[in-house]
Amino acid sequence: MIGSGLLRNFDVHFNYQEGFIALMKNNRFSYKTDIDRSGLVLEPHRLGALIEQVAEDSHAAELGITAPAIMKEINGKKNNGKQLR
Repeated sequence: MIGSGLLRNFDVHFNYQEGFIALMKNNRFSYKTDIDRSGLVLEPHRLGALIEQVAEDSHAAELGITAPAIMKEINGKKNNGKQLR
C-alpha cells in the first residue's frame, strides 16, 4: 500500500497497453522525507495516535508493538494526533 504522502512526490504514469505503472520524480520530490516506514497504521486520537495495525516483519513488530494501542510520543515528543493529518 502506498499512501498519498508518498505519491505526491511523483507523477504517476499508467501504461495500460503494456500493463505497468511508472512513478517519475516530480518537483516536490526530496530524499529528505517524513514518510512513515515504521510498519504502523496510525489514526489520530484525542490521547495521541491510535495504532490500528502493525505490519508483519516490520521494525515495529520486531520491537513488540501491538495493536490496538495509543502512542503518546513520537521520537520523544508528545503527540496529540494532529501531526498525522
